[in-house]
Amino acid sequence: MNLSTLFNSSLAANDIAYNKQQELKISFKELTKNADKHKWNSLFNRGYSEKVRNANAYELSQNAIFLLAYDGNKELGYLRMTRHTEFAAYGASENIYCVSEAYVKHAYRNNGVLREMLKHVIKNYNVKMIYLDVERAEMYRGYYASLGFTVGVLTQYINLVYLCQTNFEPYIAAHHNALKNVKDELALAA
Repeated sequence: MNLSTLFNSSLAANDIAYNKQQELKISFKELTKNADKHKWNSLFNRGYSEKVRNANAYELSQNAIFLLAYDGNKELGYLRMTRHTEFAAYGASENIYCVSEAYVKHAYRNNGVLREMLKHVIKNYNVKMIYLDVERAEMYRGYYASLGFTVGVLTQYINLVYLCQTNFEPYIAAHHNALKNVKDELALAA
């Protein structure tokens, strides 16, 4: 797992087109029923051609927040945030969240729904990271950089990366170094 700066703060030519096709009044609410959480998780999974696992019971529980974006009675999309407490040991808040999934219905894409959801959770839920595949991170780096996600951290999973807000980099580095030290100590003890 290497830290690398994958993104620069200037907007790249490959930004997602922000095209207001519909005028939407976007509101948000947390989903509490497991049936609703499963429904949106399934929609997210169907959006991928490769196999994506379903959220497990822990991810549907208190460790995760499912947020629905809607306009009146129209459901527009959702995102799932997972809580990360491991950064508290390095001085960060115990309530750091990572966006683990996001899905916008086809009819509402390119209307700023995802951008509004991300801005809302950054402001209201202390989101510092987004978890996504490397290809999407590269393809839309300007878009994510415009929301403050400029530091890429590779995960132990192939083709997945955490995009982190620039001001969160010291906590990521401290956590990464602590994990490396534990791994080195285990190797020496063996």
